Amino acid sequence: MSFRLARKAQEVADRLIGEHHGHLQGVTVTAVFVDKVPTSKGRQVWARAKKIGGLNAFLIFAESVRRFASPTEAHEYGDQPHDLFVLEVAEDAWSKLTEEGREALIDEALCSCEIEWDEEGNTKLAVVGPDVSGFRDVVKRHGLWREDLEEFVRAGVEQLSLDAVDEAGGVQEEGGGEDALDRATPDGGGVRATLEHNGRVVDVHTGEVLAGGRSS
Repeated sequence: MSFRLARKAQEVADRLIGEHHGHLQGVTVTAVFVDKVPTSKGRQVWARAKKIGGLNAFLIFAESVRRFASPTEAHEYGDQPHDLFVLEVAEDAWSKLTEEGREALIDEALCSCEIEWDEEGNTKLAVVGPDVSGFRDVVKRHGLWREDLEEFVRAGVEQLSLDAVDEAGGVQEEGGGEDALDRATPDGGGVRATLEHNGRVVDVHTGEVLAGGRSS
């Protein structure tokens, strides 16, 4: 696997840190492209964050000192360099995404970058997992059975439905009072899916929201 600096991805990361990830201001976050799409547990990983610390962080620091400053500065114990984050972005996947998709990809990677505090009040960097982990078939069979699933879907419903009513020019009424996630067969070349949660219905067709509202 080969790497190169990702200038465009870095620009997106810097902007998103200022807009949504203020806790990362002052922390070194460097975006790099990888020439192959990595996989994890059989799934493609388009972007991921990694923490660089300890000896690896020191070697980066020592190399920069060797090139641009007095070599003796890297020969003293003194203060050690701070840990940093690296965002690995699969360039092949990046090249196929829209601007909005690229922003979401980097935003997701940045969400896994956290700062923690130890008992002495010192900060340390950490890479955390996503808010939700689960299987589609379990949701289809048992619904939103965990609180984290319910909160995750609620966030998506709210984001999708706010603009959907205005764009559709009306509200689609659906029956049924229980939470449901239904996926129908292909319809007219696309897939129609109806998601109902706490009385709110969103009808999605080929990735576009048709309407959203309250169920009767």
